[in-house]
Amino acid sequence: KEQRTPENGREPTAYIIVLVNTKIKRPFVDFDVGAAVENILLGAISFGIGTCWMAAINYKKIRELFEIPEHYDLKQVISLGYPDEESVMETYKDSFTYWKDSDGKMHVPKRELDDVIFKVY
Repeated sequence: KEQRTPENGREPTAYIIVLVNTKIKRPFVDFDVGAAVENILLGAISFGIGTCWMAAINYKKIRELFEIPEHYDLKQVISLGYPDEESVMETYKDSFTYWKDSDGKMHVPKRELDDVIFKVY
């Protein structure tokens, strides 16, 4: 399994950095951020734009690069672009590392629904 990042010329077209102004006190702000990000993802996908809700990011470097003032809490980063490869979901087995096979398909590990849904009867 080969771990990779986008080659030159295949990087995302755009990024959205989600910030929260900490000078404005709002209860449940994390829920609002989650709902907003999910709506952005769904809206983009409806137009054929690929998305990635990024988790492995360097918050400190982003803050420095974009000179984000300290009173803004950097909450999330979304990448956007037009997919040029096919993705195949794989059952999660010890790693969330993506890999590309010899046919050019991107394999994306995902947990089974039964592993993430809690049922109470």
